[in-house]
Formats: sequence, structure tokens, C-alpha cells
Amino acid sequence: DFKDKDIEALDKPGYYNLYYFSTVVDPSLQGKYINDPENDSLHNKKVFRILNEALVEALCGLAEKGILFKKFIFDSIGRDIDKYAVNYNLKPIEKPKKEGVVIYLNDFTPTCLKMASNYTKLYRYYQDEIKGIKKIASNALKDGFTALSDFDPHQKLFILWPERPDVWRNNAKNAQETFYKLITTISKYEEIVLGVTNLNEFNFKKYPFNNNVKVIEIKHNDSWARDTGPIGLVNKKGEHRATIFGFNAYGGADDGLYYAWNLDRKIAVKMCEHEGLDYYDSSSMVLEGGSVVTNGKGTLITTEECLLHPNRNPHMTKEQIEDRLKKYMGVEKIIWLKRGIYNDETNGHVDNICNFVKEDEVVLAWPKNKNDEQYEISKENYDILINSTTADGKPIKVHKLILPSVLYINKEEGEGIVSKVSSQQRNEGERMAASYVNMLVSKDFVIIPSFNDSSDKKAKELMQKIYPDKEIILFYSREILLGGGNIHCITKHV
Repeated sequence: DFKDKDIEALDKPGYYNLYYFSTVVDPSLQGKYINDPENDSLHNKKVFRILNEALVEALCGLAEKGILFKKFIFDSIGRDIDKYAVNYNLKPIEKPKKEGVVIYLNDFTPTCLKMASNYTKLYRYYQDEIKGIKKIASNALKDGFTALSDFDPHQKLFILWPERPDVWRNNAKNAQETFYKLITTISKYEEIVLGVTNLNEFNFKKYPFNNNVKVIEIKHNDSWARDTGPIGLVNKKGEHRATIFGFNAYGGADDGLYYAWNLDRKIAVKMCEHEGLDYYDSSSMVLEGGSVVTNGKGTLITTEECLLHPNRNPHMTKEQIEDRLKKYMGVEKIIWLKRGIYNDETNGHVDNICNFVKEDEVVLAWPKNKNDEQYEISKENYDILINSTTADGKPIKVHKLILPSVLYINKEEGEGIVSKVSSQQRNEGERMAASYVNMLVSKDFVIIPSFNDSSDKKAKELMQKIYPDKEIILFYSREILLGGGNIHCITKHV
């Protein structure tokens, strides 16, 4: 019987030990063990089955919250636990020094779960535990790890399938077509792991992917893999780890873009499990992946508009945020820009206005004319960047990446989005935060958002100069923009 206080004690996703015991109130069964072979009555079997099902249901509910248990001993009151452990070859579990939820259950391994058909659902939550990832009680900087840049080599990409009708128009059908085209394009070059909420309901006939696309079940509230996924880390030996941060849907209950975000909070750990990545836990601080960019050599860029916004971490000062970023992203220097793209609903994510393209070079979104509201923002950030250096003292070269003409939500697009109080309203006439900076850089190619604008060609030409050996691809991404982001926002490299 999991009480509210027990659930509160397990607020953070992770692995725990569980101590579970049961007692039988039926007088006819007093003094008898419900799992005792000698007491094999039909009534007793029914009691045991009910208790067993209740336990599995409770464990599944906790697993839904990202709370998993590494070892169990299952017993009823009165049994000699030490003797039981010997008989079943169980190692004793040390009780925690601090108060918490602890359990003793018989060895609850994936092998045991496979043998019991009624545990099939629970097994799905535990099958990735085979990879044996662990939460590291240290930090990246101390252990010599630093955050990967977008231009660093990566093995694969994660993408989450769009489904919300209150974010993506026409019941997400338009966005799904766009995602499919993007995945098809990227998968010509590298592997993609596509997370869908329900694997059994995914339409593989309508969306036939090639062998470079692996579709798995990752339950999610929305499709912003860049923001909900882990921060990839690497050390000088080429070893990889990750850091996970907290997530509150860009502002929490009062100011967030959608509700709920309980599934999105678990995505980072699930991706780590899939890749077998040990991770550092900084989930007590809210941070989206798109709110920070790094050069892979100890320098990080972010915006005050986002990280210092009261809807993210009101309990933390700027100095405390800097300290946390340095420790858990393994960086030595942080460059604070003021604001992001005008009217960006993420509160100014840096990945939409500025990003590193090389260790000491960045692209900065630049408006077509000085009368645009964006001009003052970009000019202010430009002045900061040209007067800054990287962690190793190199001056930063700034490439002005021209913005497209101002884009607005049209009537058809606005009417196609289901209006709900649980999500950000998107109405006809609203200015969208279109930017070419929101691109994907990979080993052999760069995919840039296209808006069917005269600036598309200029953006491609600039990126070709920066990356002369890569194929530069323009991809029409208005449907992603309509949802509130773009190509960089929906892709996550590991």
C-alpha cells in the first residue's frame, strides 16, 4: 500500500531498493504463509494472486514516474528473512542510513520476469536495466568530462514523434509528415532512434523507415528531444557520460507551454538507459538543452532572458546557476548573452539565435533591417560576443546569419490547432521565431531550416563557406516552427 508520503519520498527518477511485506487478515489463514507450498489451498492461491497483482500494479505506477528498483525480496510477515535469503541465494541488502522507502523482495531480475507472463508489463520497464547504467555521485568538471558541441562527432540522433493536437495542427498530421521527411533525409547519413508513445499503435505502413531508423517506445508529452534529452559529455580518453537536468515545460504550472510534463521529465534517463550512459544528476535545476550551447572545449553560451527567468529556477542566483553549469557541464567559462529571438516562446533559447560552428566561431541571427524589433537584440549580443574570448583565450569570430522575412501564423494554421487551457495558445497573426541558426550539424552534412524565403540561399551559402567539406541541405520546416521550435530543437545527439 503505497501512501502519498511514500510517493513523495520517491519524487526523483532513479533506482531504489524496495522493502515489501504482506500480512493476511483472513483468520483461516493466520500463521500460514501465502507463498508456502505446503499451504496450497485454492483460497490461499487467490489471496497470493491478488496481492501479487496489486504489487505489480504499484510497481508499474512508480515505473511510469521513472522510479525503478534494483533489487527485491518478497516476503510475508513472520518468515525468517535470513533463512529465506540463504534458501534463495540472496545477498543481504544494507538498510539505508537515512529514512526512505526500502524493500526486501525475492530476486526480481529480468529473467524471473520473463518466466511470469503476468509480469510482462513490468518487464518492459526493467529490460533496459541490463545495460547497468548508474547515477554518479560526483560532477562532470571534477571527473574531467565536458559537454559536447553540436559539431563534435556523434553516433546517432534521438527524435520524438509529434502527437499533441494542441501544439501540432490537424491532429499532428502535418507535423508527422514533416518529421517523416526529415527523418528520411537524415537517415541517409546516420542512425536515428525514434521514440513513439505507443509502439503497438505506430503506423509503420504509412511511415516505412529504412534500416538506419530504430523505432522504440519512449513515452513523452511533446517532441522537443533537444530540451528533454541528456547533455552529452566526453573526456580526453573519448569516454562518454551524460548530465540530466530538471524540466518544467518552459515555465512550470503557471507559465509553461503545456501541461503535463511528467513523461518528459523521464526522457533524459531513458535515453541514457538506451545508450548505456552513466549520468550525473542535476535534476534539481531546470534547464533545457536548447538554452545552452558549447564549443566542446570548456566554453558555454546562454541567455539571461532564459536562465535567469523567474519561471525556471527562482531559488537560484546567477552565481549559483553559473556554478552548477560549470560543474555539471564541465565548462570553465560562460558567456551571457542578453536575449534570444524576438517573441521566442521558450524565453529566448540561445540555440535559436547563436551557436558555435567551430571552437572559436559562432553564427548569430541577424535581421534584414534595423527597424526590426530583432535588430537591437542581435546588435547587443554581437557586441558581447566580439568582446569575449573562449576559455583558452581565443577571440570569437562572429558570422552574421541573415534572418528570413518576418513570418506570422496564418488563419488556416491557427484554426488547425486545438485550443486547450493546458497549452500555449497559437493564434492567427502571431509572429513566429524563425531562424536559420536552429540547424543540425553532423559529420557529413548540415540541415538548415528553409522558409521559402529569399534569405534561404544566403544562409546556405554562408554555411557552405563555414563547412566547405559538408553537404548543406535546405529543409522546409514551417510545420516545426509552427509548433514553437525547429530542426535543432527536435533532434538530440548522443
